[in-house]
Amino acid sequence: MQCPNCQFENAGGNFCVKCGTPLNQETAAANSNQAPVYQQPTAHPTQPVQAQQNETFQKLEATSKNYWKFFTDVIRNPYLQASQTRQDQFLNGIITFGLYFVLYLLFLHMVFNEISSYEFGEYALKPTLGLLILVALLGLFVFGALKMTQVQVSVQDVFARFGTMYTPLLIVMVINILLVLLEAEDMLFYVMRFLETLTIYILPYVLFLSFKKEHRQSVDTIYVLAGLLILTTLAIKLLDEMEIPTLITQIIVFSSFF
Repeated sequence: MQCPNCQFENAGGNFCVKCGTPLNQETAAANSNQAPVYQQPTAHPTQPVQAQQNETFQKLEATSKNYWKFFTDVIRNPYLQASQTRQDQFLNGIITFGLYFVLYLLFLHMVFNEISSYEFGEYALKPTLGLLILVALLGLFVFGALKMTQVQVSVQDVFARFGTMYTPLLIVMVINILLVLLEAEDMLFYVMRFLETLTIYILPYVLFLSFKKEHRQSVDTIYVLAGLLILTTLAIKLLDEMEIPTLITQIIVFSSFF
């Protein structure tokens, strides 16, 4: 076969042995004009779903073990543990608040469930949200009071410590639920009175005083505590005017039903 470039006579093959020119120009042209074959890029293998589930389970297991240790330490020495708590225990404090409000919601549902006019949103969910708002406001009031006394503290510090102080109340809520199961509703009024006094009129002030070593007496403690009481009263009044029931409202409801 004659080379089209140098006219060298080749015995065969696809390329000239002298100059390397393709001998079959039509085939070469067809090959050069052929569109390149698209190769889909190899996808990197993603993490298997099972591995992700295992990782999530391990995180939950670690969190639960950490919280259980936190819970048992606080139950043994509530104030001592709370007074040493900072924002590193913020997650545990939030978990405590979450458990408390879930138990409170369940408690209200169990108490009022047999009433003919019972509505879950009105008798259980709404009062729980009202109490949650009130507790959040109390924590913010304490944070503001600490700033007035020039304490270098963050919101996370305050709510981590506040949540720690709520840990023993989880046991109280379990006792409430047991009283309902035992049909001892006549005791609930007094238990709710205890919770009202403790959660609204004691714990916020104990929370404030737990930072006392860091106070710089720019404002006297008596005036700060009086201010907290005034703000608490105004917050409860405002929530009542907005028809958002709080713990005190629920006590009145309890007394009317039982």
